[in-house]
Amino acid sequence: MADDEKSPSKSGDQLFYRYLIEIFAIVVAVFILRKWYNIAKLAISERGYVTDSSSLNILLRDIYYTFVSVLVYFTTISNIFSSLLLMVIIYSAVRLMEVTRERNNKLVEAYEMAHEAEAAEQEGSKEWQRILTHVHSPNPSDWRLAILEADIILDEILDKMGYVGNSVGEKLKKADRADFRTIDSAWEAHKIRNQIAHEGADFVINERDAERVIALYKEVFDEFHYL
Repeated sequence: MADDEKSPSKSGDQLFYRYLIEIFAIVVAVFILRKWYNIAKLAISERGYVTDSSSLNILLRDIYYTFVSVLVYFTTISNIFSSLLLMVIIYSAVRLMEVTRERNNKLVEAYEMAHEAEAAEQEGSKEWQRILTHVHSPNPSDWRLAILEADIILDEILDKMGYVGNSVGEKLKKADRADFRTIDSAWEAHKIRNQIAHEGADFVINERDAERVIALYKEVFDEFHYL
């Protein structure tokens, strides 16, 4: 596809240079013919037909000077054309360097972003594994700890989404359902977290309910590609 898009431009450049050379050749040919015509006309009008060596020498001298003049014009035009072509080459080289540098910068940025995303994913995976270890523990205090840690991750996700507030609840109130399909799951899980935070060890929860709450958090994490 890229080659097909570039080919018309290349063809246009080739046609331009070909037409330029043809026009230059025609101008030179017309100049030479006109000069020789004037010389021949002058020789015929002033000396008659070229029959003696003197007239022949004059004609040859005029032809020589004409050739030198054409050569000078040709050299001048060639120098101008070469200078323009050199300017085009320099501009193309500079532009190519700029494009290459921009592409390399984008590749570096993409690599850094991918590396950061991979690092964040690995860190998120570690945190999630720790939460799963807590929720599958036989100790009820670990179940409550798993919910508290999952809510911290939810808070970080809301910060990255640009929601501002002093608590997870305030941030969830500002969330748009169109951009947050699992907001009901987030609210339900966060309410359990608040009960744990307020009641502490007095809040009674069994392992099955703790796993259900963690599953609600996982729905949110999956939506925003945290896991």
